[in-house]
Amino acid sequence: MGLHSFQHLSLSSQNQLRPHPLFILTSHFSLVMIFSRAYGAFVLLSASIVSALPKRQSAPSNFTFSTVGTVPGAVNLENLAVRHNGDVLVTSIRSNTLFQVSSSRNTTASEVVQIPDVTGLTGIVELEKDVFYVAGTNLTGSSSSPGSNGVWRVDLRNSSIDGNGCVVQVITLSQVADLLSTQLINGLSSLAPNDTSHLLFSDSVAGSVSILDVETGLLEVVVKDPTMNIVSGGLSVGVNGIKTYGDRLFFTSLDQHLFASASISLSTGHATGPVVPIVNITGSADDFALSRDGRTAFVSLNGGNAILEVDIASKSSRYIGSPLLESISSVALSGSRDQFKSESLYISGAIVVDNTTTIGGLFKAQPCFGVGCAVQGI
Repeated sequence: MGLHSFQHLSLSSQNQLRPHPLFILTSHFSLVMIFSRAYGAFVLLSASIVSALPKRQSAPSNFTFSTVGTVPGAVNLENLAVRHNGDVLVTSIRSNTLFQVSSSRNTTASEVVQIPDVTGLTGIVELEKDVFYVAGTNLTGSSSSPGSNGVWRVDLRNSSIDGNGCVVQVITLSQVADLLSTQLINGLSSLAPNDTSHLLFSDSVAGSVSILDVETGLLEVVVKDPTMNIVSGGLSVGVNGIKTYGDRLFFTSLDQHLFASASISLSTGHATGPVVPIVNITGSADDFALSRDGRTAFVSLNGGNAILEVDIASKSSRYIGSPLLESISSVALSGSRDQFKSESLYISGAIVVDNTTTIGGLFKAQPCFGVGCAVQGI
């Protein structure tokens, strides 16, 4: 997440700070899309510094970008998950509503459900088909109010969408756990592909990753490492986005500008090896997606207009972005592939309407290949 929302400033009111196509404006962690000057969280990142990434044979090397939909009910988006029908669920740290954006038509989002007793939503993960788990909190300053963190189960198996794109047949909502000892719940991840009973979550202030049994509500800290901690002079956001692939836990550490991994047990979640840094990041590393083969990560740079494409094996990276993107916070695979078996990406962020109002926006990055490719890579 990125802390886009503590001291949110209207993008339109800060025109002098709007990112030039050759620069990336980054901020906090996905909670604060655009942080106030008083906190000094504006960072201009030169997009001309691009490291060469080894290209795979017959693979697209660039992306074109488009707007998929808008979320007027949120001034920014936090995280996202793609359903099996292709539609996209999105959260916002500034709203307790879970929204859905249609993948088939450019429309405004529909409201799926409101999570009670919280003011914002952070991570989301699917453990079985159309059964999602959502993290919620009440944000105060750079941390959540004591006792306000929790996880809810959102069962969409009996829901449907009408002709206007609205969710019908009320979904089943239930609270899984009150996380009384958690300081700021952020990213969520599955533990193992076939495990429908456990999830992992990051605590961005405590600098740890915990396992939660969604059936019993029991939890335990399983990974805690200095690379996950907040740092003095930082934005008070340590470990942020998390994902598992095989027996490896990947994570971003926003304050430490790091993308790293550690081996874990697929039964207990406990670390079985040391943290291995993959790349240092110029900017605020937020949530991310892993490719199907686990070779590539797409890391959102919080508050800016670019993502970082990371080749995990070679520990190399490059920046890819577009002026169309604003205040991005997370990335997810779309589920659709082109003729080269490359997959499109969904990116959550914000859109300025009539130069006056900021609303949530969902974007799509479509791989392109060849001489005629309309490249929008930086």
